[in-house]
Amino acid sequence: IDLKQAFDRVWYPMLLRKLTPAGSRLINIIDNYLTNRCIRMQYDVYFSTPRPTTSGVPQGGILSPFLFSLFLVDLPVLPDVQLWGYADDIALTAFGIN
Repeated sequence: IDLKQAFDRVWYPMLLRKLTPAGSRLINIIDNYLTNRCIRMQYDVYFSTPRPTTSGVPQGGILSPFLFSLFLVDLPVLPDVQLWGYADDIALTAFGIN
């Protein structure tokens, strides 16, 4: 399964909630890493005004695959179905008699 714009769709509040067991220090680091970013568009030699991001993890960021996997860690799965994934690539395997 190829998840389109997967990294862009990570919702910060839910991700930070899933980090709660790791402690407030790590939550503060990740929160600062994610919330103090801006994006801007480029067309030819022209750039838009920078705008703060409100969701997503950085494309190409070293923490992004881990943060995205953590975001999906409690994704519901059917019985006899296993979910395998890395970053935004996910595979499902199903087992059955037939």
